[in-house]
Amino acid sequence: MAALSAAVTRATRDDHLKSHVNPVVGTGAVLYAGALVNIDTATGRAVAASAATARKFCGIAEETKTGDTAGTVRCRVAFGHQALINALTALTTAYVGSDCVISTDNDATTNSAISTAKRVRVGEITEFESGDVWVRLRCYSSATV
Repeated sequence: MAALSAAVTRATRDDHLKSHVNPVVGTGAVLYAGALVNIDTATGRAVAASAATARKFCGIAEETKTGDTAGTVRCRVAFGHQALINALTALTTAYVGSDCVISTDNDATTNSAISTAKRVRVGEITEFESGDVWVRLRCYSSATV
């Protein structure tokens, strides 16, 4: 599938484990409700998820927002629960228990499908369902200490 061009409703479970953050949305960035969200580590602002350098996964947008230059727009982003995410063909049931990485703000794939510098981990694959994957979403920090 391609990147999102409108809001989507995602199936979720373990919602009692859900946490939220409210990052500032990047200048001109459009975050659709249901989109996977990254933090651009160069600016510290939320952007639509993609396989790119200087990115860390944040969670799933719960509302549609477009960023401004002043940095006054924030978006509620959820993580910690499980969400059903479109799986690209590289993912198979053999990957259950492994981390998957972002392809677009709507898709997950395997590490080997994305070059090392652009791998943005989403979380652990817990189950396959009709070609999609249940993923336990993690919010990754921008650095290890």
